[in-house]
Amino acid sequence: MTHKLLTAVCALALVLSFSFSASAVVQNVKVGGDIEIKGIYQDAYDIIDEVEIAGVQVYDNGPTVHDYLIQTIRLYVDASLTDNVNAYVRLIHNQDWGLNAFDPVDDVEVDLAYLTLNEMYGYPFSLTIGRQELLYGEGFLVGDGIRGTVDSVNQTYQYDTRKSFDAIKAVWDYEPHQIDLFVAKITEGANVALNGNPLVFFNPVAVPVDTDNDLYGINWNYDGGMYGLWDLGLFYNSSNVVGANEDNQTWALSLRGEGTIPQIEVGTLALKGEIVKEWGIVEQAANVGTAGFFGTSTDSEDLNAWGGYVEGEYTFDNVYAPYIGLGYIYMSGDDYDSDQIEQFNPLFEDEKYGEIAEVLYGLGLFNAPGAGVAGFGLDTSITNASIWKLSAGVNPTENTALDLTYYSLSAAQEVWGFVDPDDQPKYLGSEYDVTFTYNYSEDVAFGLMYALFIPGRFWEVDTDEIAGWDVNLQNAQELIGSVKVTF
Repeated sequence: MTHKLLTAVCALALVLSFSFSASAVVQNVKVGGDIEIKGIYQDAYDIIDEVEIAGVQVYDNGPTVHDYLIQTIRLYVDASLTDNVNAYVRLIHNQDWGLNAFDPVDDVEVDLAYLTLNEMYGYPFSLTIGRQELLYGEGFLVGDGIRGTVDSVNQTYQYDTRKSFDAIKAVWDYEPHQIDLFVAKITEGANVALNGNPLVFFNPVAVPVDTDNDLYGINWNYDGGMYGLWDLGLFYNSSNVVGANEDNQTWALSLRGEGTIPQIEVGTLALKGEIVKEWGIVEQAANVGTAGFFGTSTDSEDLNAWGGYVEGEYTFDNVYAPYIGLGYIYMSGDDYDSDQIEQFNPLFEDEKYGEIAEVLYGLGLFNAPGAGVAGFGLDTSITNASIWKLSAGVNPTENTALDLTYYSLSAAQEVWGFVDPDDQPKYLGSEYDVTFTYNYSEDVAFGLMYALFIPGRFWEVDTDEIAGWDVNLQNAQELIGSVKVTF
């Protein structure tokens, strides 16, 4: 069904393209890009320092410090053609300084490559085909098609700037309304050896396995002026699971709004929020769970999850533009005692709730046991979260900005514990992020960021209830200095 729909969409795009001149003329070409270099220092990201049992040290982590430099180069060509046709290509190169030049991550890759047909047939309708960025709202559900995580060889992709989707997007822009309809190919199925191992060059016996992952979406945007900006979106994510009878299916209905309160005459009070309801099917294939997520069988389970956020920010009427903000983020976790899956699926989110916490959430520690095995797609994204956010900032000079953000991070639902799965501490910890930005010129910016993560009792996994156990934790730190030039 998925392949048929994609084929139909491509055929329609091809038919429409035949209505335009076959010999497009380049009217304008713009070439540009950016170069960013970061110096990074990380300390104690593994949190647990040492473990003692009955006074005897059984684990000593020792100092774990990482310091390195990474460089990101992006170069684009933007061509305007006749008949309101645009073509855009952007290349990207990520590399740790000193990395072996023959390492595959040293390659130059295609970051974006798409064409856009604007105002087709004189109507406010456009069609974009190719590798493009998709961002809806704050990126709570759709914003990052890569979802990079920490690489075991180097740290480049922790700071990956790629967010592209291979997609076809149609836009009807009739102010104050805009309707987007898109389909994106996340992953394509691959051959797998009959013995279950990935096909390699010396193993010619393989069968094709349908392991596709496709994302569909429709989003209505309404600009209400003084009454705010509103989005209503419906997204559908389908991913195949080897050995299962059906696909993993996640439906997500999102309502989002943002705007300022016009009754506030001194300063500016901005509010924003989003609520998401998810439903669908989680396939378990041949995996039998041991706690909650799978239950006691390999049958599929219904998905019933919630997520959302609300945030307010007040900016004072002052030349230094000081501001304060307060927000709350929620993503449901799985209740082991129910016969449904309540764990929120963040799909392809592009949010960050702490520089260090983002990496810790990426470890999948807050996922229900078995979620990753089931192909639920939560291995690198945040879920099962209850987060408070407090922010403040000021512009000391015309070219500088100072921002401070505090996060209090907890699980929405217990995950597991050595003694009692229902008694696992939920408090992940707190994080302080301080960022200083200096705009040297219109094209060059310097940045300095310091992050401190103070772990909570979650990391002790209720070992305090085991006689003789003593787990010592350590604070995690990160310091990043950066320079970026845009041309």
